[in-house]
Amino acid sequence: MFGLFKKKAPAAIETPKSNLPGSVEFAREVLAESFEAYKLARRDRPREHNQPHAYSGDAAIMSSHGMMNRRVRDLVRNTAQGKRVRQAFQDLIVGTGFQTFAWPFAPAEMFQLATELQRIEDGEIGPRLQFALEADDLYEEWSSDPKQFDLEGRLSRTEMERMAVGESVTTGNAIIVRCFRRDYKIVPLCYQLIEREQLDESMDRDQREGQNKILNGIEFDSDNRAVAYHICLDHPHEFFGLSGSSFLGNNGITATGVGVRRVRIPAERVIDLAAWDRPSSSVGASWYDSTGQTVFDRDNYMGSEIRSAAVDAAFAFVAKLADGEKYGAWGFGDDGDDDDEFGNRSFKVGQSPVAATIGIGEELEMVRSTRPNKDAPAFLQLLDRDQASGFGLSYYTLTGDYANSSFTSTRAAKMDEDLHIAPLKTWFATHVAIPMRREFNAFAAAGGQYRSLRPAEFRANERTYQRFDAIGNGRDLLDPYKEGEARTARLRTGISTFKEECARRGQHWIKVLMQLAIEKKVRSMFGVELDITKPGNATNANPNQSANDEVADRIADRLAMLMGDRDK
Repeated sequence: MFGLFKKKAPAAIETPKSNLPGSVEFAREVLAESFEAYKLARRDRPREHNQPHAYSGDAAIMSSHGMMNRRVRDLVRNTAQGKRVRQAFQDLIVGTGFQTFAWPFAPAEMFQLATELQRIEDGEIGPRLQFALEADDLYEEWSSDPKQFDLEGRLSRTEMERMAVGESVTTGNAIIVRCFRRDYKIVPLCYQLIEREQLDESMDRDQREGQNKILNGIEFDSDNRAVAYHICLDHPHEFFGLSGSSFLGNNGITATGVGVRRVRIPAERVIDLAAWDRPSSSVGASWYDSTGQTVFDRDNYMGSEIRSAAVDAAFAFVAKLADGEKYGAWGFGDDGDDDDEFGNRSFKVGQSPVAATIGIGEELEMVRSTRPNKDAPAFLQLLDRDQASGFGLSYYTLTGDYANSSFTSTRAAKMDEDLHIAPLKTWFATHVAIPMRREFNAFAAAGGQYRSLRPAEFRANERTYQRFDAIGNGRDLLDPYKEGEARTARLRTGISTFKEECARRGQHWIKVLMQLAIEKKVRSMFGVELDITKPGNATNANPNQSANDEVADRIADRLAMLMGDRDK
């Protein structure tokens, strides 16, 4: 299935004698095949060898995903383009971190929302908005501290989110396990990210009466729902003897060759981040599945070009001599007479001690390298565009090459790329960002961490207080001035909200408004007024602004001159 792997051809199926070439049945079969309604379904030439086997989603990768994952990890580790693809998805999907905002207002509670707005007009903040602001602030404090968020104390929420996306891109799955710690500050909740390779496939078994099926280390019930994950606590490819995990609360030592520790974790404690591409798949596949071979071949091609150029550069000169074998290809200066008895002269090349001995009327020719291949850039560009389309990235994101590109084409490519990235942001918010936020919110409410909300009230209105908005990281598309104008237009027309626009820039909308209010008060204290109503004051403002000002100045000068003439 995957280009990274070459499987042996299956044994030939014996053809019934009645269908042998030359028989009437064989002729009828060939005739029927040539008249298929779909060209791709025909089995005549040149399609007779294109007959792939049928596989389920799991069967297609069962025998190959281990090797593919190892090869993809090697590509990410050792090739520039392989590493760039992983980083590109991390930047575009997560960026500086997913923003989640509490919004404790169900659609049926519009009266409550109107009451809250009325209290704001009276100079107060209602209890629901107080909870929203307090919950957002407490979650940010907890999740930004690696010592509280990560069981191993290494990653903050943003760092784990980025690594989870990278793991899903590389191997098809990122497994985040909900854990608990005793030495907590805010809530006992924490998370641990483990690798796809730690799923214990040695536990795989078929489904029987009273026995669940285990496939790829994941246990499924009769409805094909995941009920548990079988995890190797010690990485199966760990060779240093130290445990790489601590689900059981200790960091035990496992000597090389000793059995690996295993544990069964209920599925409700696991966030399995995978972009399944088939209903019959139990695990995800690497996003390099259709492009990894091209990345590998491209790197080999580049290496061959560099090695060839290095070899060519080693042979810079050729001496064309009469009876040259007498002297050998090269001679060495011996501080003697330059001419020999035949009139041949020894020439040095630069400051090198190596000299070429040539005869009178003979020549010393420089061999110019033909590397790098002049056709290589166009060939590599063709490969890069094919890879970009396979990954769903723009050519510019994949390569960082903006040479010979126009503003229109670059912007169109970025906007087309966003059409592919937007669903991935929703996918990440659904499977990671919002579940994490809801789990923390439940722990914090039950532990009495909120001053604005009692545990009993949270329990009675859990659906209301577990409502959150998730907004991914945004980006400007090449022109900050026009992007600012576009944001203003969206706000004026009601297409977007201030909360959404702030979230795209990684800011909390209520905190931004509070800061604006503070700055307004301080400016009034000092009598400072800023002109923030006129667009184009920034250094990268509208490029036509200065030209417009010059025209306005000329018109004003002309009017002044005319008025002066009239007064005379």
